[in-house]
Amino acid sequence: MASIWVLFLIQITLMILMIDLSYRVDRFSWRKRALRRLLRSKLHTVVNIMTDAGVVSGVLEQVGSDGIQLEESNGDLVIVPILSIRAILS
Repeated sequence: MASIWVLFLIQITLMILMIDLSYRVDRFSWRKRALRRLLRSKLHTVVNIMTDAGVVSGVLEQVGSDGIQLEESNGDLVIVPILSIRAILS
């Protein structure tokens, strides 16, 4: 009888973990869509992007599904993952 309750508790715990995981995935999907929409409105303009590693500046050349491409003033191309973007400064 006790083993049935243990299995039941394990099943409930796994269901809660799955719900939490799907919520986290949905939250990131929403954030990525919103960022892509905003970034598309800034295509071919100079932007300053704040990431955990610092600020990256340049002309926004492309907006992909998971990242963006900037061309810095010296001609270097920089790819930034969308989930690494903390703020768009301009």
